Amino acid sequence: MRDAIGGVFNFMIIFVFIALVSGFLAFNIGYSKAFRVKNKLIDLIEKNEGYTNEVKEEIVQYSRNLGYSPGSIKKKVQCNKGALCCPDGLGFCYQNVDASTESYSNDEHKCYYNVITIVDIDIPILKSFIPEMEAFKVKGNTKTMDCSM
Repeated sequence: MRDAIGGVFNFMIIFVFIALVSGFLAFNIGYSKAFRVKNKLIDLIEKNEGYTNEVKEEIVQYSRNLGYSPGSIKKKVQCNKGALCCPDGLGFCYQNVDASTESYSNDEHKCYYNVITIVDIDIPILKSFIPEMEAFKVKGNTKTMDCSM
């Protein structure tokens, strides 16, 4: 009887270890995808000097090729200049920030973009305990660019 209980205990230790390692690997893969999408989005915004429909189409295609599909972000905000904008279902947000200071001449209007991507963790047990898990975000921003609009 003692050996049977010891076998079950060993089995549970092995099961927990495998679950932890698998969860860690799944998180790393999701983080890597979110990081790549963030970098690509920053590159596209800098190349096109702003967020345009062309940038949106390219980032959607890149996300599909990469397998990045975190779903929609719950927070939907108006896409006004200066406000955080989260296009529905794309898994990222961006914000156009005015960077004009006294160091620039009056003719120059500088801005940069803040970019946030979401790390998708699709573990049903974890999502049942923490349904609105927004702690895992990858943030970045573009270089300052000319935004004379």
